[in-house]
Amino acid sequence: MVLIVRFCLIIFLFTIISCGTENSRMLPTSTGKAGEIIVVIAQNHWESKPGDAIRKVLAQPYAALPQEEPLFDVVNVKKAGFKGILTRHRNILILEIGSSTPESMIMKKDVWANGQIAVTLSAANGSDAAKLILSKSAKLISHFTDAERYRLMKGYSKIKNKKVIDEIEKKLQVRLSIPKDYKIATVAKEFMWIRKETRETSQGILIYGYPYIDKKAFSIENIIHIRDSVTHANVPGSRAGSFMKVVKEYPPVVSEVDFNNNYALEVRGLWDVEGDFMGGPYLSYTMLDVEGQRVFCAEAYVYAPKFNKRNYLRQLEAILLTLKFTEK
Repeated sequence: MVLIVRFCLIIFLFTIISCGTENSRMLPTSTGKAGEIIVVIAQNHWESKPGDAIRKVLAQPYAALPQEEPLFDVVNVKKAGFKGILTRHRNILILEIGSSTPESMIMKKDVWANGQIAVTLSAANGSDAAKLILSKSAKLISHFTDAERYRLMKGYSKIKNKKVIDEIEKKLQVRLSIPKDYKIATVAKEFMWIRKETRETSQGILIYGYPYIDKKAFSIENIIHIRDSVTHANVPGSRAGSFMKVVKEYPPVVSEVDFNNNYALEVRGLWDVEGDFMGGPYLSYTMLDVEGQRVFCAEAYVYAPKFNKRNYLRQLEAILLTLKFTEK
């Protein structure tokens, strides 16, 4: 009798696990454009304080772009219209506002589709909802930014350029997940330039290291000076004698960040070409390679004069953030 009960229990558990796995497989793939969030909210709240708070947080200007672009493209959807294909959107923010609603912020993944993130904010009234949005702004941005980044990383992991990845590791003792459509442009001492070229755009990655001497290595002045020295020597423009440089007239946006458990300085700014008509945004991470006793820089730039730059830069950021030091 005991054996029969145990056998039935095993069958029951196996059925539950199988159903859960099957349900996960049966979910459709998420839809929507990169960097887009649909906001499910009553129209009166969208046109008042809660809507203003959402736009202030999620549609604020993306840092250090030549032309202003929002952090996310925010699209309002009325509650009655939130059905069908809209429920499968990649990024969803739902506002639940009512007198009996306890204040909360809940994030869930893969609710109606695979690769989806849905955040629900609940509050008793419009004023409280607006305050909640503003107080949770950092987490809200982080949830959607991380989701966008994870999707890119997951996609790139399936289309790796093993030849380039191995060459980077051999030359610079770092592992960087490079997609297939990126090629090596230049290799020099402690420097590599990898790029993806199309007829109308250019996305590039610059990785290089130099000896660590003292803490001044992490001053913004030194970081920009070193970058300009490196690009002057290794990143020419299309005209003879031209070279890439930082636009000094535009103040860089500087942040201290945790880069895969390494202290790093993140710098966002604009670049142009001395002696040529090119320019765009760049992103750099400067960190200390303790084992190698060197300062290491991983940078990315975008040239896309006919297009918005935000999504191109996010693609490069996702690549840079895969960087890890390897043992010599």
